[in-house]
Amino acid sequence: MTPEGKVTIKNGIASEVFNTKIDLTLKAKSAENLPFMKGMLNYLNSKKATATKAQIEAAEKLINDWESEQKGYIGKPEPTANATFKITAVVGKDGSIKKDSVKLYIEEPSKSGPGDAFYPVPPSIFGSPEKMKKAGTEQMKETLQEALNSQVKTNYSFPYNRIAARDYANSWTSNPPLTEQYCCHHKESNGKCDVWQDASKWNNEEYPYYSGSYCNDCADYVSQSLHAGGILIDPGHWERLKDGNDPNYPWAWTYVPSLKNYMRDHGYWTPSNFTYANAGNVIVIPNYHTMIIVLNDTVHRQFSAHTRDRKQCPYYSSNGWEYYKVQKP
Repeated sequence: MTPEGKVTIKNGIASEVFNTKIDLTLKAKSAENLPFMKGMLNYLNSKKATATKAQIEAAEKLINDWESEQKGYIGKPEPTANATFKITAVVGKDGSIKKDSVKLYIEEPSKSGPGDAFYPVPPSIFGSPEKMKKAGTEQMKETLQEALNSQVKTNYSFPYNRIAARDYANSWTSNPPLTEQYCCHHKESNGKCDVWQDASKWNNEEYPYYSGSYCNDCADYVSQSLHAGGILIDPGHWERLKDGNDPNYPWAWTYVPSLKNYMRDHGYWTPSNFTYANAGNVIVIPNYHTMIIVLNDTVHRQFSAHTRDRKQCPYYSSNGWEYYKVQKP
């Protein structure tokens, strides 16, 4: 944990910003022993006697999808997560820290730099086993209910290769040092850099760098990852730098609102939430930013992104974020 600078005190609030590298290992005897998985399995077992064939198939596909990924995490060090945190506390007139006033924040995954924008880390970073088990129960309950409707049964066939999308996302980004060398854009008002990027770590051979993005290439990066996962290019409608004239989804490949609307309207994205959206799926901060989820082992979560470049950074539940599961309809 590396402090960015000295502790500052303003209006009775002490604060400090820290850069961190977090190494974690998921400990469980098997995927089936994870509380989230237990919740899914227990609920399925309780309903098997009355479940339809379609429900059983959907449930088994859901379990296999989660289980195959979790097996790759158990007992193995997960990729080092890089994050910037801020800690604050109320300081009394005598210089003492007031009891129960300490709060922890993590940097917003937008283009803002350290000290500019943070959101609260939940008091309980990791959910209790009971809550995670309940979440698994709710996920399975939702799956069985949806499987009754043949129109949404394909939601659980998983033809989209979300692991390929995850691996692409992690291959083509980085965590560049916050130095002038990697500064892509300065705020006009104070000259402070607010976007750090390392284009040498991008897939420039297949998707050449273009200056017209003005450093805002988060949707371009997410679109590349979705395509790597199997979403097909739609000439003139979802096609890099060639879809600007679509009247309904202008610049859908590179513009966050159009990308979201295109993917939802064409059946590629379905709404999800913090708990259920796993690797290869998508987070949208409405109207201006999008990220690829690269890890959800039911306990820890990470995203990768551009604008600014981020690789395998931890995130926590935040109000206002939108989560989407990706599929090929």
